[in-house]
Amino acid sequence: MRRSRLLDVLALIGCSLLIALLGVASFFVADVYRINPTWVMLAWLSVGFFAAVGWDYRREFRSMPFVFFFLAWVVLHSLIFTLVLGFLPWFYYVGAVFLELFAFYASASLLFGLKPPGRR
Repeated sequence: MRRSRLLDVLALIGCSLLIALLGVASFFVADVYRINPTWVMLAWLSVGFFAAVGWDYRREFRSMPFVFFFLAWVVLHSLIFTLVLGFLPWFYYVGAVFLELFAFYASASLLFGLKPPGRR
């Protein structure tokens, strides 16, 4: 059964508005409870990292060693994000993320025998 293109576009717009609303609401709640906005940004960064990188390895999340590896990598990614953007101009983050993701895929390949997405 083929869905209509209009429904797909409406669903995409709805999801975009929902994410924007959740983002604004999370910073509003952080302001009400006096939580540092950096923590909110790191939480959203972790969600984005899982969506972008973790989705390719979703079958591997049955393995506890891989789960711990991935969680450690999310913490490392958040730390790199905070340090690079906190102390250097933003364009250094592009190079830092490239090196970090290369190290992630290389270590996932070496430790767990996983191939990068698109090479499976």
